[in-house]
Amino acid sequence: MKMSVNVPDVDYQFLERVTVDGTYSSRSAAVSAGVKLLRERDMARDYAEDFARWRGSEDESLWESASGDGIEPSGESLV
Repeated sequence: MKMSVNVPDVDYQFLERVTVDGTYSSRSAAVSAGVKLLRERDMARDYAEDFARWRGSEDESLWESASGDGIEPSGESLV
């Protein structure tokens, strides 16, 4: 999918730097990596909020049966 975005100069300079130094193959690849991190952060926050809501509730056993989807608790807060 092709799209156009406007970013502040400091962000553009960062994208240029990580492209030129070979960290990412293109500005698009760097932006995609950033979007992936945002999705993961939001998903971890959502899971933590849901877990807090369900912990101790009458539906806790339902949560336990659905929580084994590949995300293991690390003990660290991502939010």
